[in-house]
Amino acid sequence: MKPLSETPRVWQQFAASLAFTIFLPIVPLVIEAWYEGKVTAQSLTLATAIYAATIGISSRNAMLLVPAVLVSLIFAAVFGRVMNSGEVPSGCGMASVISLLAISVIHVSERYRRHVLAGEAFIQVEGGKS
Repeated sequence: MKPLSETPRVWQQFAASLAFTIFLPIVPLVIEAWYEGKVTAQSLTLATAIYAATIGISSRNAMLLVPAVLVSLIFAAVFGRVMNSGEVPSGCGMASVISLLAISVIHVSERYRRHVLAGEAFIQVEGGKS
């Protein structure tokens, strides 16, 4: 097995982009699930709203930007409803998870094209093969 430092730079950039744009933002949900044994509707709807907005804004694809902002606005409204009334709309959790997964899958494909196929850097670090 080759050392990580010999991994081609395009794959390093792709992996770094996924770590910072896909996985790091959901760490609070993972910690909540681990610590509390579940993720509350408040946390899930707020995370979905913020995640969708940030992924949409960081995208260079207008076909992702528009639906991501729409998802963000919808889940921001749902978050407000949950916080004000304490009632969780039916299917809210599943809709959040499906939205997060759909946005993530689309974003992964965009990141693959940007970093692996086009060779665009995500972060500048020394080392690694080109």
